[in-house]
Amino acid sequence: MLRKKMKRPLWIVLMFLLLGCAGPGKQIPINLSYPEGTAPAAQSPSQKVVVYPFEDLRKDPSAIGRRKHLFGEVDTFQSNTPVGERVAQIWVAALQRRGWNARLARSGEDPGEVDRVIRGKVEVLWAEATSRVGYTEINAQAVLLAETLETKPGTTLTLKIREQNIPKVFFFSSERLEEILSELISEGIDRNLS
Repeated sequence: MLRKKMKRPLWIVLMFLLLGCAGPGKQIPINLSYPEGTAPAAQSPSQKVVVYPFEDLRKDPSAIGRRKHLFGEVDTFQSNTPVGERVAQIWVAALQRRGWNARLARSGEDPGEVDRVIRGKVEVLWAEATSRVGYTEINAQAVLLAETLETKPGTTLTLKIREQNIPKVFFFSSERLEEILSELISEGIDRNLS
């Protein structure tokens, strides 16, 4: 009987120690990119396209996600490059893979003689990873607003790209989160370019 009474406080103390070990967490850099893969058929190689860095409308432009560990520690994920610039680079990569003559515009640059100009806004780009016993659930979301101006006829096309992905992974890594966010953006762009 005495042994049972001693085991219960021991477990309680152990749980408090484990929960007390949960520190503030780490800040982990993430590098978003256009995934490698097979190139789609070239569509319009003669078209010249300039893509401007997207405006980042998110409340915290430095953070793109966080992971809540099982015992309370919280890691935050930050893009190595400003998110608006990185999203524009992904657009350029997607267009180039299709055979377009696309390039990233420099800040304040006049696009000059081009066929299309792409500008946009990042409304949402966030991944929330929550560790559970045996797996980690990742809820990743992206909302991009892209505006394409065709310079010759002077027409504008506005696209709203909404993507979400909620995978469960057994072995979580920052590389996996990076891959999920990159795929989320790239798949949304690819779907709208098809």
